[in-house]
Amino acid sequence: MLTQHEKSMLMVGLVNRYMTPFAAILVLTAAFLSAAPAKASAAAVLLLAAASVINFMTHRLVARLPEKAESIRRGRVVVNYVFDLALIWIFLPYWPSIWMLFLLTVIAVGAYEDQKTTIQHAVLLTVMLFFASYGRGAHGWAGWGEVAVRAAALWFTGIFTNRLVASLQ
Repeated sequence: MLTQHEKSMLMVGLVNRYMTPFAAILVLTAAFLSAAPAKASAAAVLLLAAASVINFMTHRLVARLPEKAESIRRGRVVVNYVFDLALIWIFLPYWPSIWMLFLLTVIAVGAYEDQKTTIQHAVLLTVMLFFASYGRGAHGWAGWGEVAVRAAALWFTGIFTNRLVASLQ
């Protein structure tokens, strides 16, 4: 049986191993393959680098400060919210797949937190997705239908991840 600290280390390590590289792929393809302005793409690459460093540092912090693991994970989520929202705002008109940064966040939250907290994050991410989509030009039934499907993906993926991890513990 794993201790709570060992579980925290495992979850942070898994998120770093799979979610952070996928986020990097999303952002780098948007930066280099989309029609986004060069300055916006350069700023996005810098944001990605900062977020990656922070995400990998949290693994070491959790290892050194097991008593602060929960606070470190929560801080990591807040940082990712800020960076993800900025990156989605930059690229949404040019690279629609960028919305998946929110999907990665809800997967991580689903792995770390209980079901109630996962649902709270799904609500917040849905609101952020709707505002970002509206602010960046979503319109018409087809546009809003696409946003609704993305929101549903946030919910189902977050709750699925949460229930899967809970069943394995």
